[in-house]
Amino acid sequence: MTGTLDEFIRKTDGRYYFLNDELLKVALSILQVDSEPRRVELIRRFMSPFAGIGDFRVHFDGAGDALLLLSTFYDKSPHSSIVSVTKSPDSAKSLFEAFPGLERIYILPYPQNYIIHVLLRRLFKGMANCRGMGVTPVDPDYFREWENGLDISAKYGVIRHPRWVDMFMGQDSESANQVVIQPVGGISPLDSSSRKMIRNDELKEIIGLLNGHGIRPAIIGVPEERPLYSIESLEYADHRGMVFAKQMILIRNARLFIGADSWGKTFAALCEIPSIVFHSLRGEQRNGLPEVGDNVFLKPWPSISVVNEVDELRRQLIIRRILQPVL
Repeated sequence: MTGTLDEFIRKTDGRYYFLNDELLKVALSILQVDSEPRRVELIRRFMSPFAGIGDFRVHFDGAGDALLLLSTFYDKSPHSSIVSVTKSPDSAKSLFEAFPGLERIYILPYPQNYIIHVLLRRLFKGMANCRGMGVTPVDPDYFREWENGLDISAKYGVIRHPRWVDMFMGQDSESANQVVIQPVGGISPLDSSSRKMIRNDELKEIIGLLNGHGIRPAIIGVPEERPLYSIESLEYADHRGMVFAKQMILIRNARLFIGADSWGKTFAALCEIPSIVFHSLRGEQRNGLPEVGDNVFLKPWPSISVVNEVDELRRQLIIRRILQPVL
């Protein structure tokens, strides 16, 4: 590996380069100095190490953001490098493992200060070899850039059905024609206390409804989510704790995805798999305030239907002929 970014690497793991927090300290200094010449010097100090790594894309935040970023380039330029700014480095690594063409992934510690997050977006956007940041706004105000009616293909280059999703097609007979449920989703970028998830009583009702029609759904997620739900008496295949690639195989080969607002529904949308996103808990937590991410992750996707309660879900299952109506 060449380039002055070497001095900021604290650990390497194959094609993954974990950076220390020194660059974040430089970014913080940019915000704190009063001298314009000193500020320019610090900006150059931050930007110059990335000049030596060739062309790259930047991933901010979660797995759904990463999937939309990948949709913009992986079909045509799989042998690319990524700088990832994420709260979950291990999760990001697991996701990028599903894309063997990627050459180098640099993982930068996540800034605790949102103003630094905004500054990083602007700094990366200003680099000549930065080829894109997916759907991440440059504007600090998400509501201003992720406006209602946003065309994510025209603005960000999102490919709605990239060819690479078929890498996950037909690799596992168990996954064929399955109903996949992901009950726990992500956290709103504007409200870190707002975990998007299906409630325990709702998940029990959903699985029971499917079981009553002979359907044994697959549950995906991570092991830490198991204690959130008491569903042991129901019939389901527990795939929580698997790597991203295996869960993506389940979704790609499914006939229906049901979930909270999560990376899974984003991948299902890219696969054009019919999806039902369960909204109710998030709505209660946000007191009816709009979720700005809907204009990127929900509204542009015709394969996604949004419901707020189990009765709405039941109607969607009948419409989609997953369940038979009771006469």
